[in-house]
Amino acid sequence: MSEKKWTVIPNKILSHLEFSDCDDTIDGICHSTETLQECIDLCKNDKTGTCKTGYFIKMNTRQNICAPLREYETNQSSPYYRLRDKSYYPVLKDSQTFVFSNHDYPPSLPNALFFLDHFIIQNKNTGSYIGINQTTSSIEFTTTSPAHFRFLQKDIQQSDVENYVYIRNGNDIVINVPKTSFVFNKNVSSVTSSENINLKMGLSFSNTSENTFQIFCLKNNKNDILNYDNEFYFMSNEELVVFDSENSVLKTINSTLENALKNNENILFKLIPKIEVYYCDDNKTCNSVSLENTKTNGNLAYYKGKEVYRSSSCWNLCDNKKKGYSDVWIYVVLLITCSLVLVVFKKF
Repeated sequence: MSEKKWTVIPNKILSHLEFSDCDDTIDGICHSTETLQECIDLCKNDKTGTCKTGYFIKMNTRQNICAPLREYETNQSSPYYRLRDKSYYPVLKDSQTFVFSNHDYPPSLPNALFFLDHFIIQNKNTGSYIGINQTTSSIEFTTTSPAHFRFLQKDIQQSDVENYVYIRNGNDIVINVPKTSFVFNKNVSSVTSSENINLKMGLSFSNTSENTFQIFCLKNNKNDILNYDNEFYFMSNEELVVFDSENSVLKTINSTLENALKNNENILFKLIPKIEVYYCDDNKTCNSVSLENTKTNGNLAYYKGKEVYRSSSCWNLCDNKKKGYSDVWIYVVLLITCSLVLVVFKKF
């Protein structure tokens, strides 16, 4: 339900409450308000303007818990991605829980680029994909066997506890092979003396300049949220990442962006998502579909004309629609029943 611009979600709680406990409220303590509305008002009337989300726990045997949370980062992603059923914490079994927020609900960015997404990387000019040589565990370019990759943040931050963290134009990234500690790493080639990029086992909580890159989109402003419709280029230590098709290696070059584009260097890449998204089908059931099979438009995506979501429950919108659909049929059935009763009554 919504109260003005505030969305209230009952029987839910945020994951990783150790990062959103009483120390993380607007004044460093939890309150014990009598009602949910009083708790929302504490957040709404916060003089610092840093409260957009909180939770209220109505306890049966002790004082209620009200936590109007302070947002640490202005670019923080939607808190709804952290929603969990209250059973996530067994201690809340007999309590009433509510999460409230004035972030837009639902978060409609299914085609946005997130840290931890799986994707394949394709060079725009050549059509070749980045793969992995299984014998040498090194980068190779292929037209048939692309490898899956994902982006990680350079340094672990509090926001990493969220399921989804947006990637923005100009962000630092670490390019990782999922389920391994292999990352893209820049090193000087003994053969060409150029700085080639290859795989290295070296994933860390705090990564170095050798395995940290920056991601950019030509058409976006700095800090804009990126999406899979974009074409990207990467930089490392102020040098452009390029696919050297003659030597079939990934390396960096010391060139301006304008000159590289003018010289038709292979610096632009596409990311093809390998992730599941979800939509409400005609039976009002939440079903999955691969994002690459949807019709995308910027940060949005659609499947068979229906909006898709990054939530495996479709943010419970299928249930809401189903209830509305059922209410109509209940009304129709009642009307038909009443008509039949009247017909029978007239006969007698």
